[in-house]
Amino acid sequence: MKVYINEIFTSIEGEGIYLGTKTLFIRFAGCPLRCYWCDTPYALLIKDGKEYELEEALKVIDANMRKNTYKVNLTGGDPLLQHKAVYEIAKHLKDKGLLTYLESSCYDSERFSYLLPYIDICKIEFKLK
Repeated sequence: MKVYINEIFTSIEGEGIYLGTKTLFIRFAGCPLRCYWCDTPYALLIKDGKEYELEEALKVIDANMRKNTYKVNLTGGDPLLQHKAVYEIAKHLKDKGLLTYLESSCYDSERFSYLLPYIDICKIEFKLK
């Protein structure tokens, strides 16, 4: 299975109730929406992400994990666009005992529900065209 990731980096969470926690951010490429206020236009197209085989992506994610990482943000684009790969990545992270934090517009309730078994926290950002 292929997955397209725009960037992977560790930083300190800058918003919400987890403000100040060490977080690994995985920004998935691709979003079906084109909001004029989008703050990540560089992640809108799948082709703008780096293509990985799933196993390769898991190794890169593990290599980017830092000591005392509290949670992992699955963001984008919109992770729902690649829901099957995101499911496998979230499962991998949960198996390592990490909190998973999904940021999504929830444009597709079936894809959203598919991911929920391995998601601890959801930040739903409703979008209107």
